[in-house]
Amino acid sequence: MKRPTQKIRGFAITALAYFLSFCGYCVENPPADKIDQFFKNWNRPDSPGAAIVIVKDAGIVFQRSYGAANLEHGIPITAQTVFDIGSVSKQFTGLAVAMLVERGKLSLDDDIRKYLPDMPDFGQVITVRHLLFHTAGIPDWPNLLVLSGTAPEEIITLGTILDLLRRQTALEFRPGDDHAYSSSGYNLLAAIIAKATGQSFRAWTDANLFRPLQMDHTHVCEDPAEVVPNRADSYVPEASNFRRMVSQLSAPGAGSVLTSTEDMGKWLINFETAKVGGKKALAMMQRSGKLNNGADVEYGFGIRVSKWSRYRGMTVLSHRGDWAGYHSFMMSIPEERFALALLSNAADLEPLGLAVQVVDLYLGNSLGQEATPESQKSPLTTSSPMKLTSKQLAAYVGDYWNDELRVLFRVEIRGDQLVTWHRLTGWARMLPTGTDSFRTDAQPPIVGSARPVSIIQFTRSANTEVNGMKLAIARGRIRNPRIFSRVSLSKAQSK
Repeated sequence: MKRPTQKIRGFAITALAYFLSFCGYCVENPPADKIDQFFKNWNRPDSPGAAIVIVKDAGIVFQRSYGAANLEHGIPITAQTVFDIGSVSKQFTGLAVAMLVERGKLSLDDDIRKYLPDMPDFGQVITVRHLLFHTAGIPDWPNLLVLSGTAPEEIITLGTILDLLRRQTALEFRPGDDHAYSSSGYNLLAAIIAKATGQSFRAWTDANLFRPLQMDHTHVCEDPAEVVPNRADSYVPEASNFRRMVSQLSAPGAGSVLTSTEDMGKWLINFETAKVGGKKALAMMQRSGKLNNGADVEYGFGIRVSKWSRYRGMTVLSHRGDWAGYHSFMMSIPEERFALALLSNAADLEPLGLAVQVVDLYLGNSLGQEATPESQKSPLTTSSPMKLTSKQLAAYVGDYWNDELRVLFRVEIRGDQLVTWHRLTGWARMLPTGTDSFRTDAQPPIVGSARPVSIIQFTRSANTEVNGMKLAIARGRIRNPRIFSRVSLSKAQSK
């Protein structure tokens, strides 16, 4: 009598195990058409698009491409298509630093002027550690270049960036006291790695990262004019068509890694296998930084390290990149042995939102909204502009010069309001918002992103005459605006 019961019980257990494993397979390997639906707006031969790779349990479980790499020649995106991944590049720099620390070539507490003696002495020691965690207080170069009159589509190289940084006279805060995302620090890290190893940053990463992982479609761009096989052009929507965007950027360390989803799959797997770098360097890379007061910084070595309530408070490693119409996003959830990379050449594609939908589909979590980090919230108010008299307006008219940026801003009266002139946008209205303060939304967009707002605060001498202005582009918290000295008065005001 017992044997049939045991057989039935055994069959039931086997059936239940099979059912559970089948359900698990459904969650971890959802039908491709569900993911295809997320990309349906770009899954056309006459549209730019994207490529995605998904890794689970140290293996690639999904890889798909959508849209065109080149609209003029009708070339489709494939797993071998090469994209500019922008700031996702920083994690390669982070692992490079971790490996050199392990090899005794660098110390996290090294003063950066040990390797870069031509950097200004700001009166505070800036260390390699500060650069890694964005706690150095060095201003972000895209903001500075736009203010200086350099358009994002112009030729910008590491030399351009370093020359700009050498002219700075002040930090935004004491190193270690605060956290402010700055690509400048990672450009400096590339220069430090070159000095410490005696190789160019590209040569070192080729030999120590990309070739060992057989990432054959990946390299650091050090020459904006080089021919790159299989590279995708980037596009922005315009009316019912698209316009090709231009990038002539070479910013090693902070960006300018060109890669494919085929290669990114190998990189994501390496987070688990540690084939390149080793487990100690990979673990070091994934540790969050700290401020001087002991507070944690949700950033490691070129990668964000944060706990997402959306995924049961698990640690998520992530980063996004945006430049000249290219978008990229990578994320890894070590606890789930899950990772993905999304690369795109469509300016209207939002990578984070799409990536989260894919992760939700795989992990079976309910959709929800992440709170916006404080660092990404706008500091601006929407109060109505004030009205000023002609005499009040005339007090601001003149030319203003900044030696760090080597740029002149001109302020004039047109009709009943102030206007300012910038090389990239021409004349723009200045709207009064408070005592000696104005804003203008006519500054050029940075790296193809939303058009920022410029905040202008005029300064006065002891006798209350306007003698300069402070100007900052607001893309987050305003920390250390650029100071402009008044160098002339207009004829209209001097009468």
